[in-house]
Amino acid sequence: MQRALREPNSNPCYFRFSSAYHGDPTALSAYFKKALDQANTPLIDAEGSEALSFELQTILHKLGDTAFAKALSLESPETRSATSFAIGLSSTTRYPLTHNLLETAPKIDFPLIQTIRNG
Repeated sequence: MQRALREPNSNPCYFRFSSAYHGDPTALSAYFKKALDQANTPLIDAEGSEALSFELQTILHKLGDTAFAKALSLESPETRSATSFAIGLSSTTRYPLTHNLLETAPKIDFPLIQTIRNG
């Protein structure tokens, strides 16, 4: 993360993280879409899932509850549901606006959740 912030133009992923970290709405939306894309695949990518969760948590902490929740509220209910799964609802309890948006998102049985459940 620190390297992405120091050298955002050296890598497209670094640029997206740095932009989202600094509140760019397009980059934030891309992160939420990434959560949706990840949830809609039956393939388990433990490393990618952990990275996305950590990045979302880091962005939430940096932007704060109001800004993050505002960006998330512009997303579809399906995207909010996937973001809830990706970020981990328990990691948002200190952020009441975001937590409420994620907690009230529909509980969708995404392909990834089905794979995890069916082991």
